[in-house]
Amino acid sequence: MLSLLLGCSLFAILTIIPEAASQTVITSYQYSTASLTTTIYSTALTTGTSSRAVPYVSTPSDYNEAAGSFSLGQTNFRTILNYGMGEDFPCLYYDSLVFNATRGHVIQINFELSMPGRRLTFLIMNSAQYWSFEHTNCFYNAPSALLKVFAPAYTASWTVPGNGYYAFVFLSHVFYGGQVNLSIKDYASYTQSETVTYTSTSMLENTNTIFSTETSAASAAIQPGAFTLAVRLSIVLVVAAAVGIVLVFRKYRS
Repeated sequence: MLSLLLGCSLFAILTIIPEAASQTVITSYQYSTASLTTTIYSTALTTGTSSRAVPYVSTPSDYNEAAGSFSLGQTNFRTILNYGMGEDFPCLYYDSLVFNATRGHVIQINFELSMPGRRLTFLIMNSAQYWSFEHTNCFYNAPSALLKVFAPAYTASWTVPGNGYYAFVFLSHVFYGGQVNLSIKDYASYTQSETVTYTSTSMLENTNTIFSTETSAASAAIQPGAFTLAVRLSIVLVVAAAVGIVLVFRKYRS
């Protein structure tokens, strides 16, 4: 009987002890990658000078392109009255080289005469000056020229002032039967650009938490009133058990 009462009291206490609560966290992630391409452009500028033969439009009739030599093949005449009759006398020996030039180009000029001790007049004319020269007999009233030299030989660099046609003119008022040895080069400055491209690709990774949820398993909640009632009930059962024991002992004594 006593054992039964104690067991009932313990059972009453144990039945109200709550179960251990369990908790679960559910988290969702988003994983993303991206490709980043970087391009770098490097430009290198190279400057230099190129040369070419002068592009002639017209040359003397006996012009030797390989040697650059020619003679004065054209002659102007003037008429002189002698005893009432006109007589033509040569007054100018000349020849010319007409060419098309580009502004800013540098013309390297070098000429010399094959006959020692002789001199010629060398001129550089633009198209308007050359037209006037062609229409001026014997060159007595000569138009202006961009360059004028009277020499047996000459070397110079001449910068073209503008795009257009120009003429190299060689002349003499006295007959010249030798050769003119001419060397002319056309020099132009240039700028060359070269672009080099460098490309690199990198991967970017990123992880984002979308949401996180906490869940708990169902558990017995401890109510304060229920716990107090259980304790009282246990006390009553223990007291009743004690009273029962006392009564049993008295009965056996009597």
